[in-house]
Amino acid sequence: MFDRFRTGIRAKITEIREKTHMSDTDAQDTDDTSSDDADASSVVRRTFMLGLGCVGLVYFCMGIRRCGSGMLDLLGLKVSEAPASLSLPQKTPEGYDPDLVAAAYLEQKVTVYTDDPDRIQEAAKTFERLFGIVVDYQIVPSDKMEFYLAANSDDTNELNPSPSKHPVDVWFFADSELLDQAGGKNLLASYDAQHAEHLLKSTFASEKKLWYGVATDPLVLAINLERLEAMGLSHPRDWNDFLDSYLRDQIAVPEYGTTHSGNSLAAVMMGNLGVEQGTAFLTELASHTPQLHGDTYAMMTDLGFGRSLAAICRASEAFYTLGKDDFDNVVPLLPLSPTRFTTYGVGISAAAKHMNAARLWIEFCLSADFASKMETTNSFAMPAISGVKAPWYMDRVHLNGAVTALREAPQSVDANGNTLSPAQAGSLARSALLS
Repeated sequence: MFDRFRTGIRAKITEIREKTHMSDTDAQDTDDTSSDDADASSVVRRTFMLGLGCVGLVYFCMGIRRCGSGMLDLLGLKVSEAPASLSLPQKTPEGYDPDLVAAAYLEQKVTVYTDDPDRIQEAAKTFERLFGIVVDYQIVPSDKMEFYLAANSDDTNELNPSPSKHPVDVWFFADSELLDQAGGKNLLASYDAQHAEHLLKSTFASEKKLWYGVATDPLVLAINLERLEAMGLSHPRDWNDFLDSYLRDQIAVPEYGTTHSGNSLAAVMMGNLGVEQGTAFLTELASHTPQLHGDTYAMMTDLGFGRSLAAICRASEAFYTLGKDDFDNVVPLLPLSPTRFTTYGVGISAAAKHMNAARLWIEFCLSADFASKMETTNSFAMPAISGVKAPWYMDRVHLNGAVTALREAPQSVDANGNTLSPAQAGSLARSALLS
């Protein structure tokens, strides 16, 4: 702590000397004009007083530290809260703005909220190594995040973790639909990111620059290739193929209105066909499966074991079954007709306490430094960043071109022309099924 305090003081002294045109030579000349006839006692006395002064300064600094940041602010001093092992990099990492890196380093910390620890751990370690800035990450369900973004001192006691102890700087890896909702309530800060140029498509950022997409997850068809080939059956290639008689009662479909994949499917069909025809298709599709699955993990396990021959799911769910559960017989296929891509993004809290560090986190998430770590997480989403080698699971099933192609279904709208969110589309499909 004292070394950092001393470094800050040295910088202040240098600044003062420059402003007063006082060079080191000038200072030396001033010293040379002093008397050389000081007696020994005066030298000892000055040395003793100087020693007392240094000791006093150390204890003064320690006392300030105990008094907290409020006293430091009054004195115009800042003491780092970062672990001693973290230090300012010798040089700015390539591709980053040196001014932003320096400003973020002075803040020493960024607090990141997300809903899954697997997605944040590798990113946090890489960020800390690159910039020497502590990442305080907190795990909170996505549907609770608006409470944290809007929290104030009167209601923080009702939330755990406490926003008063861990003020939100960044919301990380959230569905863009939820980010849009938070942005509409002025809970996110706009930021014109330099690294936005790395995005594969401009659609991976909100128009007002309130969030940036870092990964995407298309709705796909998944098949049990081994079983289909053993039975001599053709592979389904599009949504309509799931209505073929040879697959009747052999397909797995996620539940509308209660699952992410089921809502995405409803949005796709209502976008491609319109609300009326889309709802009719979804109702017919439900009649071709023994049940609609509320548990998509169990649905994919059934596909792996061959209890069904084909399923509709997000690519990440298929990749998880393939990679983590080791079902090599499960193969995801991008449908021929347009589908829906769920975008996972990152946004800055409008009330961020470490605004520069939050902006640096955004730049980091839009860089190869972050995207290259995607395959080490359990998210199994596809990076939305260009110039990054495709994760192994994308190469394995030849889906690495899916993100670039982005053959996305039109936005679903109701009879009055109002935009329907996936959740609203899923609710409509569920109501039609139950009526």
